[in-house]
Amino acid sequence: SSSSSSSSRRVRRYGKSNLTASELTESLTQGLSSGTYDCMICCDSVQRQQPVWGCGSCYQVFHLQCMQKWVKTSQVAVAAPQADGTTVSRDVWRCPGCQHENTGRLRNTCFCGRRENPKWNPASATAPHTCGGVCNKPLAGTATATGTSASEDAPVRACTHRCSLLCHAGPCPPCPLTVPVPCPCGQTTQRVRCGIDTRVPCCSRPCGRSLDCGRHTCAELCHGGACQPCAVRHRGCCYCGRHVRTVVCSAAQPDRDRQQQQQQ
Repeated sequence: SSSSSSSSRRVRRYGKSNLTASELTESLTQGLSSGTYDCMICCDSVQRQQPVWGCGSCYQVFHLQCMQKWVKTSQVAVAAPQADGTTVSRDVWRCPGCQHENTGRLRNTCFCGRRENPKWNPASATAPHTCGGVCNKPLAGTATATGTSASEDAPVRACTHRCSLLCHAGPCPPCPLTVPVPCPCGQTTQRVRCGIDTRVPCCSRPCGRSLDCGRHTCAELCHGGACQPCAVRHRGCCYCGRHVRTVVCSAAQPDRDRQQQQQQ
């Protein structure tokens, strides 16, 4: 049950329908292909050859003409601060479905954004409002690796791959590739799904990372989080050099720094 709950936390779901990326894409494609998908603004169906605008946040699709009227009546001027300290006014409008802020001119493009005013051919196998080419959008997500004893996640790499599906409505699916991710101490690696938060187990080797003293290495088994301060005990002298006592290595660091400065 723990594995199933972990898996459910990794799957992003969209909107009130609680659909996964693939389910939402399938639902949108089916509705737009059959002419049964309704524009949220006018409540009329979106036909296969009508110009449309799709929100990149909630993935709702609207008639382009309906959106143009919506933007005309709802956009507001917002002062945007610039790097040089000045401000520039820009027109901002919100998506009717999710209220996500947008700027710029409305365009009727295919869903991957490469082709403007796409023409649907009934004789082809391509879905309406698509270009028929590979989507090629950047895939979102960051892989993280954490040791089993770690207190917080350590980011490993952001996904650098692109969607390999044909131009499609809805969100791109999670990255299907695997990438090598090191264990917390970095001595072993294992392949994990790219772009998905995951926990990489600790290996059974000594950590070996350099401790705060700069002289010794961590002798604990592979672990997440920062290493503990060096606990090695050795004989150290006082500031004047007349007395010697046994001290913890990390506590003696100021003494060593002072001695090095005197020698220089």
